[in-house]
Amino acid sequence: MIRGLLTRPTTAAADLVLAGPRLLARGTPAAIGAAAGAVAGTARAGVRTADFAARTARVARAALPGAPQGWRAGPRVHVPLRAEGTDGPGEVRGFAEDKDGRGRTEGAEGRTEHRARHLAAALAEHPDIALAYWDRGLGRLVVTAVEGVATERVEERVATLAERHGLVADGQDVEELTHPGDPGSVRTAALALGADAVGVAAAVTGSALRLPASPRPLTAAVMLLRENPRFRGWLRGRLGDARTDVALAVVNAAVHGAGQSPTSLLLDGTLRACQLAEAIVRTATFEAVHDDLCVPDRDGVPVDPALRPPPLPSPAQEYASHASAGSLAGAVAALLVKHDVTEAAEAVLAGSPKAARYGPAAYHAVLSAALSRSGVLVRDPDRLRLLETVGTVLLHPSALRTPGAGADPWAEPVLDAARRAGLRVVVVDDPALADFTGLADQVVSAERPLREVVDQLRDESKDGSEGGSEDGSEGAGGVLTVARPQDPDVVAGLLRGDIAVSLTDGGCAVAWGADLLAPHGLPDVWRLLTAVPAARGVGRRSQTLARSGAALSGLLVAVGESGRGGRRTALPGLRHAPVDAAAAAALFTGARAALRVATTGLPHPRPRVAWHALDPDDVRDRLERDAPPEPTLVEQTSARVRTAADTVVRLPVLAPARSVRAARPGRARGAGRIPLSSRRSAVGSAASAILGSAPSRCSW
Repeated sequence: MIRGLLTRPTTAAADLVLAGPRLLARGTPAAIGAAAGAVAGTARAGVRTADFAARTARVARAALPGAPQGWRAGPRVHVPLRAEGTDGPGEVRGFAEDKDGRGRTEGAEGRTEHRARHLAAALAEHPDIALAYWDRGLGRLVVTAVEGVATERVEERVATLAERHGLVADGQDVEELTHPGDPGSVRTAALALGADAVGVAAAVTGSALRLPASPRPLTAAVMLLRENPRFRGWLRGRLGDARTDVALAVVNAAVHGAGQSPTSLLLDGTLRACQLAEAIVRTATFEAVHDDLCVPDRDGVPVDPALRPPPLPSPAQEYASHASAGSLAGAVAALLVKHDVTEAAEAVLAGSPKAARYGPAAYHAVLSAALSRSGVLVRDPDRLRLLETVGTVLLHPSALRTPGAGADPWAEPVLDAARRAGLRVVVVDDPALADFTGLADQVVSAERPLREVVDQLRDESKDGSEGGSEDGSEGAGGVLTVARPQDPDVVAGLLRGDIAVSLTDGGCAVAWGADLLAPHGLPDVWRLLTAVPAARGVGRRSQTLARSGAALSGLLVAVGESGRGGRRTALPGLRHAPVDAAAAAALFTGARAALRVATTGLPHPRPRVAWHALDPDDVRDRLERDAPPEPTLVEQTSARVRTAADTVVRLPVLAPARSVRAARPGRARGAGRIPLSSRRSAVGSAASAILGSAPSRCSW
């Protein structure tokens, strides 16, 4: 037996050594090919990076004050126009079909389109113009100049001819869904980040110069109003989204700067930096997909805000409403006990729900940037933030079928991802998808109008949310709709979803009113569905962090800056450090979860094949064509090393070590998760330290 123990490692090592020359001879050509492929891939990545940097630089220049209105990128220019005598962008755009099946607009927009088409025909005859056409979906005249011609010269030519055709420049209404290349969101995020930076500088300067800080009740009042969803909604209804964000950011920075509390502004600035990067990447993505979406022979569906349902409240907003009420109750209690308005303000600040907001906000900012970087055009980031509330997904047959063919190979992975996300899967009946109906929870008739189906699903989801599910899954919550625009019925049903995903592959019409435009088809939908459970997890963790931070800060406020018996606390003067720490942790975990979703490898689906109906020769041809590639030299060497290592590890002489490793804490299933009791113990231990009591006497 001892001899066997000694010879088995030697035999394994010998096998590995003898296999080296064979592997080297067999894998040298493959290694050379792999190296050449790596060099080519690096070169392509460098070109893509340089192109991306150039696009982001153009977006940054367009967001600067004094930049020309309208979208331009290289020789391409988008000019918004409207017919003289109309009221501008506020008019409703009708949608109908021509005799050939193409969409057309009606009313004032129809007059604008008619004149703009004549203008485009006149521009196309000019030698400086390479392409000119009216994009009905965007409501823009799309002009491409000849190489070497300045875009300013082209715009002057367009303005001159537009006046002759009875057209005038159309101002963009900030309350409508903006042009996908509009840098307004970049400008808003930059202003908010700049306000935070100025506030941090003012807070640090005031503290260094020992200037008197502003009253704490003022800071508490601003925090209550800023975090209250009802007040934010009221302000948005009067100022608009962009102005509301900038106004709240400026007021918050001014109050915290005067109050000499830079930590809150640093955390807010970190989130603002993520949102600024997201806005730049999202805006620059339009230039990357422009030549695919904006072509003369491709139909576009205009934005119709009347079709969109009102956005659902997020769990973070609901938590903020309850937290505001709790903060006010704590302030009243502190005022009654301590008879000090400043202590009451400290109690309000201790209940700040910003951790519950920061986590999902960071998650969706990083996720939106990652989706945009992959080519997905995120039209409405606010709708993307509703991923956490989605409970039902409706997949139209136009999305599950390859254009002009049968079922898409990605249909099964997408349906499986929806089931794994805990969503209620609804599919519209189609004979070509009969093999996949077993993966759906409900199959609706194709004879029913899609808009009616979506409205019914939304009503059922709303009832499920009020009745029951805590995590918003299995039908409770919003409705995610996925389709390729084919006709007005499909467009209306698509846009009735809480989150509308329009596939743009295959040359179909472009629904500019959708929340996401997926140029790669179902792979983009698969990525989005995998982000749903991660969004729920981020929301739950962020609320847990917010509650923990509020509880610990509340205890610090309750005992003041002195513990029992006159002993000083561990962090004198930092009674809101737990709230700030919870917000920082929420930011980190939200961004990390989004990066995990973005870096998850795509599956490799294969189409379903009726093998029993094929000839033997066809079967052999398919098997040879679909055979996996030969393993590379690195893969073969790694396999040999793993086999030899497993042989050594399984030796009887190492049995005691294996037993110790198996018995080590954390090896069991689910050991990576921290039990709820452990989290409560951690918070309880911190509370015990704050109150000055022994940990064993604290029960939670």
